[in-house]
Amino acid sequence: MSEQYIIQQFVRRVFDRMPDLPYENYEWSKDFLGDLTNHDFYTGICAFSNLITDILDDVIADPQSWGIPCYETQEIFCAAPITPEESKSMKGFFRIGKMLYALATCGNLMNQSLYIDNEAFQKYKITKGNLILDKLQDFGFVIDDYNKKSLEFIIEYPDNYAVLQVIKAYTFISDVKYDEILERMMRAEWHFFSKDKGNDFQFNLEDFCKGLATSDAELAKLVHDLVVENGYATNFRICDLKFEPKHKKDKKRLLYMKRERDNLFCDFRFDDVYKYADELDYVTDEIRDAIIQWFKESGCIKCGRPKCPGPVTLRYNGGEYEKCMMSMGARFVSVSTENSESILRLLKCEIQSRHYMND
Repeated sequence: MSEQYIIQQFVRRVFDRMPDLPYENYEWSKDFLGDLTNHDFYTGICAFSNLITDILDDVIADPQSWGIPCYETQEIFCAAPITPEESKSMKGFFRIGKMLYALATCGNLMNQSLYIDNEAFQKYKITKGNLILDKLQDFGFVIDDYNKKSLEFIIEYPDNYAVLQVIKAYTFISDVKYDEILERMMRAEWHFFSKDKGNDFQFNLEDFCKGLATSDAELAKLVHDLVVENGYATNFRICDLKFEPKHKKDKKRLLYMKRERDNLFCDFRFDDVYKYADELDYVTDEIRDAIIQWFKESGCIKCGRPKCPGPVTLRYNGGEYEKCMMSMGARFVSVSTENSESILRLLKCEIQSRHYMND
């Protein structure tokens, strides 16, 4: 759907940064489990991720119903510097996360319910707070005995009470700024709850490819080939799978992938393709068309950054296509065997162009 308001553009970007769901056998730190078993916490993570996805869908469809300021969309969201309209839109959105955080902080979890100290809760002074509480009841929360004068009120989530413990777990995160916790909560990030790695948790390559193969075997093979056979990947992050160079001067993302509902999306950053445009003669039509379309949709946004290198121009087959260097990659929903070979061919060119080749 076309996005009429700035907030819709912003929430679409939040969607793009949501992590995939964890595997069922992950072990969680006891610091976050409360009275839950490891498996129950896992089900809570999954249910919370689905909850946030549903909320984001609703914000995109009807941001006014959440009391979020709606300003007409701009050509590209978040070109620097951020405008007052963008700032107000984002603050309105993160009031949802602030509400969840306030409830968890002021609540005591007992008998599968969250008992909220209302005096402490009122000190958060959340703008449009009553409206947000009403909206949360549309998404499975049950709120009893709430009014501003009550000493205590009760929150329940009958579909899966473990969701309340997951929300509570965000309040236990240390060494992370409050605003960043809200951002992570509204992306349903979960990696800092892991038993072994905490905030620095990284994917095990074999486990990742094994899980990936259940939805797209060819893409799993492509990832495995890039890392194991070609040695290009040095870092796996939970939210954006990064293939980073050994060269520390340039850490631009080469590949980003995530699941959104039942779809698996892959963004490939062929930023230097204008330098090896002749290679487009040797790839599939689908890959070639996707890259050209990527350039067409990513023209210079005139960001005004002092050190902006400006746009780059792809010249191919008589056409000229301009692209902003800050744009995301060419996106694919799935990767066939034929396309996988084409992508690998172009990634090798990209890595060589950026001097990523291992010595």
